[in-house]
Amino acid sequence: MSSNATPSPFRIRRDDVEVLGQGVRVYGSGGGGDPGIACASLARLLTADAEVQVVPPASLAADARVVPFGFVGATSLLSERPPSGAELLDIWSGIDAVPDALVPMEIGGFNGVAAVWAAAALGVPLVDADLMGRALPELQQLLPVAHGWTPCPAVVGDVHGRQLVLDRMTPAMLEMIVRAALTPMGGWAVLACQPLTTELVTGACHPGSVTRALAFGRDVHRLRDGAPIDQLPALDGMPLGEGRVVEITRGAPRTGRRMPVTTVVVDLSDPPGGVLRLEAESEWLAAVVDGEPAATVPELILVWDVDSREVLAVETLRRGRNVRVTALPGAVGWWHPDALGYVEPAAFALDIPACRTTVPAE
Repeated sequence: MSSNATPSPFRIRRDDVEVLGQGVRVYGSGGGGDPGIACASLARLLTADAEVQVVPPASLAADARVVPFGFVGATSLLSERPPSGAELLDIWSGIDAVPDALVPMEIGGFNGVAAVWAAAALGVPLVDADLMGRALPELQQLLPVAHGWTPCPAVVGDVHGRQLVLDRMTPAMLEMIVRAALTPMGGWAVLACQPLTTELVTGACHPGSVTRALAFGRDVHRLRDGAPIDQLPALDGMPLGEGRVVEITRGAPRTGRRMPVTTVVVDLSDPPGGVLRLEAESEWLAAVVDGEPAATVPELILVWDVDSREVLAVETLRRGRNVRVTALPGAVGWWHPDALGYVEPAAFALDIPACRTTVPAE
């Protein structure tokens, strides 16, 4: 974590929103959805005297009701069918409870800001943690699930106020039913799950992720101002290579998967003569250098544009770009033997061993 990271507890104000947006893009590891709409909506709520309190897990009361919150579906459709903000308030009628605090279901991408937006709308604190430690595509890929927690009962709500309450099902079944419901609900929806106990928040979630996202965002700004990446503590991970993108192949989903695959080939100039291959679905999943795995999910794999110094998403990378690929630590909890199977490359039908290339953040 960056030495200039914001300490907990702290408050997110309007001036922090753009920095937070940059930070959750880093956590997105190439995916998670563009946070732009969530950032704009949050900024409108955070007037001069408004703010969101962010609290460390250790400060929660023993009986606190901490509700995981996020959006599901295609966040690209939000520009066509934008949320009104009422969804953030209506969703609680489906679980018959108002939370004591919210926790981001996913810190990477759109949901990393959406949970702050929801906390601002409700007037409740946000816990400095999340359930994924990056962007991941499926509802069973939540750290507390590996500890025996189930998201059900869960409620899904759309822009028209329609709600679907789901209970007594496994996380994998919840994932399948929610995905099936998204088409008639307009392609995206908000999702709130049953509350987490304080014990699960402190023992099963990824702590400090909001703090770290802000540290990421501040260092992204310094990078764009010309600072070398190896002088930016939050972003100074393991360099995997630098070179030109010479091939991008997009294909049908692998057997048993629903998302199309993307394979990127980078002709390396540093180190010279090497080849780096990236494998992705909606996020970067693996980086292979000269045939050897160099970084895999659940680590964060970042692809930077050398010229613009922006972090690139899977869907925005184009042939001919000069890129630098680095790996940053993911959530330490995923490396537990009972948890790794949920998120290792094999969970995405990739025949690549999980590769722990950095010391994961605690």
